[in-house]
Amino acid sequence: MIFNSAITINSFFGRILEDVLFRAFLQSRMDSILKHNYPWISIVVTEAMFALFHFQYSPFELLYIFAVGIFLSLMRWKTGSLWFPIVYPVADNLYAVVTIVL
Repeated sequence: MIFNSAITINSFFGRILEDVLFRAFLQSRMDSILKHNYPWISIVVTEAMFALFHFQYSPFELLYIFAVGIFLSLMRWKTGSLWFPIVYPVADNLYAVVTIVL
């Protein structure tokens, strides 16, 4: 029971920490360095770093992480909010945990 709670807590708070670090801090900082002229550069570089941060996965899975990260960074850039980039992966992680546990 404690193990399942730890996995659930990690799937929630881990995602928030990753989004704050990569999409809120790093992507915003790169945008300001580039004077907001080239948002696609900050999105691609940030998501490449995000994918490489998950080095424990196979190259195919890293491509998937990179592609989903691009989508989430575009949503953050378009909306200016972290809500969607946080809620979407949290729901995805919780779904994965529930399917493993059940």
